[in-house]
Amino acid sequence: MITKKLANSGIGKKLAWVLGSGLGPAVCLAGLALWGLNDIRTALSEAQLEVDKTLIAQQVAGDMGRVTATVGHIALGSRCEQCHESRTGGDRENQNLLIRQYQDLLKDLQNRESAGEGHRLAGEFERAGLSWHETNRRVLDLTQAGKHAQAVETYRVFRGMHPWTRR
Repeated sequence: MITKKLANSGIGKKLAWVLGSGLGPAVCLAGLALWGLNDIRTALSEAQLEVDKTLIAQQVAGDMGRVTATVGHIALGSRCEQCHESRTGGDRENQNLLIRQYQDLLKDLQNRESAGEGHRLAGEFERAGLSWHETNRRVLDLTQAGKHAQAVETYRVFRGMHPWTRR
């Protein structure tokens, strides 16, 4: 039946049928390709968000480490005045800037997390950071007050409380 219709139709209709039968699959393939590209773009965007969050976490950890190392140097060092202007560590503006920076980054990290597990981990990281910050502040206050032995003990006790700082 279709063969008779094609045999009785003109060359223009035959060409239209051939062209139409070739365009249908091409349009379907193009649609599938666009759909796949959209999925790839979405996956890349999600991966970039994860990379950004990882970089923020690394920056925060690095800043915390720098501040804690400086506090440890001030608390445990016997000749801090040789590298700073006083035994109490001198000007702390750079430390305060790092602390403000990592606290802001921690808040940013917490705000970027939408998943339950990521939000929980960011919260734990923030609590650990605040704990480190409070101990560092306490140690610095003790050294500023001239209570060097108490500052050393506070620093050592706090280090021993966290498994990742034990040697």
